[in-house]
Amino acid sequence: MFETGWQKLSPIAVLFYVARTWYHVLGNVFSWLIPLIVFRQYILEHLLITSGVVIGLLALSILWAWVSYRMVSYQLDNNGVDLRTGVFNKQLLQLPFDRVQNVRIEHPWYFRLTGHCQLILESAGSSDQEIMLVALKPEFAERIKAEVLAVRTTVPSAHNPPQHDQQHLHQQHQDATLLNQRSVGDLVMYGIGSNRGWLIIGGLFPFYGYIEDRIEPLLYQLGIFNDGSLPIWQWLVTLLALFAMLMFVLTLFSIVIAVISYYDFKLYRDGDRYLARMGLLSRKEVAMPISRIQEVSVQQDWLDMLLRRRQLRYSQVGGMFESKNILVPAVTSSESQALLDDVYAQRDRNIKMTQASKWLLAVYATWYWLPLVALTTTVVVLLAGWSAGVWMLVPAVLLAGLYYLRWRRWGYAMDGEFIYLQSGWLGKKTTLIPLAKLQQPSLLQTPLMRRRGLMSIDWVTAGGVHRLPFINEAQARAMYDFALFEIEAKSPNWM
Repeated sequence: MFETGWQKLSPIAVLFYVARTWYHVLGNVFSWLIPLIVFRQYILEHLLITSGVVIGLLALSILWAWVSYRMVSYQLDNNGVDLRTGVFNKQLLQLPFDRVQNVRIEHPWYFRLTGHCQLILESAGSSDQEIMLVALKPEFAERIKAEVLAVRTTVPSAHNPPQHDQQHLHQQHQDATLLNQRSVGDLVMYGIGSNRGWLIIGGLFPFYGYIEDRIEPLLYQLGIFNDGSLPIWQWLVTLLALFAMLMFVLTLFSIVIAVISYYDFKLYRDGDRYLARMGLLSRKEVAMPISRIQEVSVQQDWLDMLLRRRQLRYSQVGGMFESKNILVPAVTSSESQALLDDVYAQRDRNIKMTQASKWLLAVYATWYWLPLVALTTTVVVLLAGWSAGVWMLVPAVLLAGLYYLRWRRWGYAMDGEFIYLQSGWLGKKTTLIPLAKLQQPSLLQTPLMRRRGLMSIDWVTAGGVHRLPFINEAQARAMYDFALFEIEAKSPNWM
């Protein structure tokens, strides 16, 4: 055990506050991208002023980072850690060690250059009570981690059964079992499957005018825009080739992000918790007590189906320092089954899903599909005439097909331990929710649903709400009553 008075962070912590400032600035792309587009001509004509503004902003971010660093101090004692923060709004956080659920040590790229790390203590209570200490020496961070884990093993609780000595805890950590690891090839598949290039293309819609001004001369040079002598098939092939090149570049970008984020991914089981380690430039560790897992989901997008891969996600109560969910990317069917068997061994592997009522499809058609098609078609007809409005039949049919697929994907089941939910559009997502994690199920029924003998159920957990729509009223009440009985009879602890 150890005692310290109030301590200052290492000056290297300024790197963290600079990085955090620019992360927030650049993270909101449209906050700076739109002004750049609007004032692009002025920026190009006044490069000296622009350079001065950029340098000034950089200097201000460094100054703010230095002031933020100066306002941070912490102290450790045998019982916990206290943290003082805030430039204008002062804040004192006090976190006893026996309330710490997870301890994470991360090595961002800017700290790896200096041999430092950051320590995150995750509380069992509100995420506002979590503490991050940055710019620590790895050996000091490991010492704090060992002290916290030692306190956890000596404080009896529903989730932390008492152990006898720290040596046992250390041996348990050394004996962590490797459950899964991902190769670079797996991450390439994950990058391809998670590519959202078409979303980027859609998001650029407001800037198509600007893009056209820059690309149009190139299209003339390629002969795409000419006097009409180019055959229509060649014109279409050229456009398809340009689109394919754009998607190829976006796919490469998605692959690079996947490899950087999940490089050398390894998932371990260390006693009563999971440990995931990953990252190329910044090494990150996510620790998750199994008792805090609220649900596990297996998801396949349409590209994942072609590649015969899927993503498995362990979800727990969120925190303030990034997402603490664990995503295992691009696993095969057998690997996902093995991981599910480890966390939920008592699940029914051959559970049969019940499909949602056809009235759900009718709701999709009357409340979503029909108003959207009517509105867009009316706008197109008013702006471009009936000849253009006829072409709206194509997206209308495609949208109807998507809603039909979404209805077909809906499925649900329940056994004595779990709720099974299935959903999706082109892909499919299956979610397993232990009954022990339910906080409060609730029934919903509108007058129209009552006439049809239908009900919806909201399954409320600490991680969110899952709605099961338009199922038989008798079955809904039976599921609701059974869930309440399990909650009241077993009094499970959802944390």
